[in-house]
Formats: sequence, structure tokens, C-alpha cells
Amino acid sequence: MKGKSMRNVSSARWRGVSTIWLVGVVVLSILAGCHADADDPAGQAKELADPVRRENAIANLTRIYSKSLSDAKGNREASKVKAVADVIVGPLVQTYVEHPEDNRNGRLILDLLFEMRDLRSVPALEKALDWRPEVNEEHAIRAARTIYALDIPDSEKGQAHRCDQQKRSCD
Repeated sequence: MKGKSMRNVSSARWRGVSTIWLVGVVVLSILAGCHADADDPAGQAKELADPVRRENAIANLTRIYSKSLSDAKGNREASKVKAVADVIVGPLVQTYVEHPEDNRNGRLILDLLFEMRDLRSVPALEKALDWRPEVNEEHAIRAARTIYALDIPDSEKGQAHRCDQQKRSCD
């Protein structure tokens, strides 16, 4: 009887240990599935909404965009480069506009928007030019540099720019 009792105890312990191990594996699998793949621009763009994951997402998006631009030999009009830009520029702009208090990540976003030179980034650039206490002049400098680098069609340029181009005064 003693041997049978020991087997039951041993068997119960094994079931308990294996259950705990199985639960741990399931929990780790679920948690691992919560993060976007580091090479998925859409997934990384979604991670911008989480302040804890934002800096890593910006670094991944910068790496993804830079690689696509490098693979295209610097051609921002290449289909793969445009495809990445189409997925990430909106969330980058939204993140910058909605989180002005995030000074460091804001600078990183502006740096990436400079590399992209995408007209859809203008709302973030305008926000960066609007001085506010939580940011410093670095945001405005980055925004001005990006605006200068943008290829803005004449039909979309403002009156001040047209006057500058014509080298005359406009009132």
C-alpha cells in the first residue's frame, strides 16, 4: 500500500509541475505575440501609439525605411520605398501631433520625416514650427530643414514662397 501511495503522490506532483510548465509556455507565447515583428512597417507603425514601445518602433521604422531607400539606390519614387512611406508617414505624423510632450521621440520622428521628404508630413512640420514650452528649438530647426527639402508643387506653395521666387514684394 505504501508503494501505491508514493506513486500517486509522485504522479500528482508531475501533473502539477507539467500544468505549471504548460501554463507558462502558453503565457509566454501570448506575450511574445503581442509585439509587432521588427521588420513589419505596419506593425511597427501601430506600436507608435504605445509610449513604452514608441522609441523602439521609431528606430525600427527608421531602419526599415533607410534599408528600402538604400536598396532603391536613394530613389524615393521607387515602388518599395513608396510602399513603406505609404504605411508609416500617417502614423508618424499622428504620433508627433498628438504627443507634443514626447520631446526625444518627436526629434526622432522629425529626423525620419526629413529622410522621407513626403508632403503628407506637413501637419507634423507645422506643429514643430509652433513653439510650445515642452519642446526646444531643435524641433523647429528640423521642421524648417525638412520643409526646405520638400519638393512642393507650385500650385501648393503659399503666397510668401511665390513672392520669394519672383524676387518682389507681395502685399
